[in-house]
Amino acid sequence: MCLPNGSEAALTILGIEQAGCRPCLLPVAWSEKELEQALEAAGLQAVVTQSTIGEERPADLFCAIAARTFNLRFLCAYGPDVPDGVIDLDRIILSEAEAREAAPEADGADDDPGLITFGMRAGPGRPLHRTGSSLVAAAVAFLVSAQIEPGDRIISLLAPDDIRGLGLAASLLGGATLECHGIFEGASLVKALEDGAPPHLIAPGWLEPALAESGLCGRLGSTILVHPAPIRFKAKTQLKQRVVDVVAFDELALLARARDPAGRLALTIGDDDAQATPQDLLRVCRDEEGGIWFSGLASEVRPYARHGTPDAPSLPEWRDSGFKADIFAGVVIGVS
Repeated sequence: MCLPNGSEAALTILGIEQAGCRPCLLPVAWSEKELEQALEAAGLQAVVTQSTIGEERPADLFCAIAARTFNLRFLCAYGPDVPDGVIDLDRIILSEAEAREAAPEADGADDDPGLITFGMRAGPGRPLHRTGSSLVAAAVAFLVSAQIEPGDRIISLLAPDDIRGLGLAASLLGGATLECHGIFEGASLVKALEDGAPPHLIAPGWLEPALAESGLCGRLGSTILVHPAPIRFKAKTQLKQRVVDVVAFDELALLARARDPAGRLALTIGDDDAQATPQDLLRVCRDEEGGIWFSGLASEVRPYARHGTPDAPSLPEWRDSGFKADIFAGVVIGVS
């Protein structure tokens, strides 16, 4: 699946799983070379994309890749002017004749297919598999910190192309409505914030200065800022309303913390791993050198085996994130 943030992306993820297949999330910003490398590494047979995204034409791009890739057999796309040889998903969805036909049941579907993503560090050549149970655990840990309740609204500005795009899973588990904004303009976002109950806004961390300057956060139930590690925390932050910071440790884990009353990111990383239990969704500790380690179902990620089921090596109880906590005067001031 190579789609921007939007209703098509959410529909496609659910449709892929309903068909008994395993979604593989490809960032739309990747180059043709990176996408081809990812397709080869994961052994993908089908791609769902869009005919146009801004001035880009990803459906045409995948046609060029398919001409060189033996394994890629099915191309599907939403949008106008779908190129020849690509299945027009809009036409199928809108076709009454097609809609009347009962969907066949998936044969031999995996009870816990999960999804495939590509780590920010590993890149397109190393696909990773996260089971559905692990995804649910990560979403639950996120929901607890974000305090999202049934009936709430979630507005997400993050595309579901890696573990940071948790909006869909969070909304399904938390009973909240989800509104996706991909390539957006300020006016449409302002209108969405003004309509209905104050929403929870999920946005990339680099948008904080712009959000603070806009004054929009006064209309929000909370602002959830997602930061990829490495990151250095600021002593003075610009947003004073309720803010939840989410630090993504590549594809391994998400660590969500609400800011303290002074508006500072209150990231705590315990150094006592003696109380770890199999029932914990996510636990974090650091070793003597500051290395950050995770344990629990929410951090269970394995390499994905091409042309087959995921590798299933036994995971250690604690897993090294590859990052270190930067400590000053006993306080975590960043992750490197």
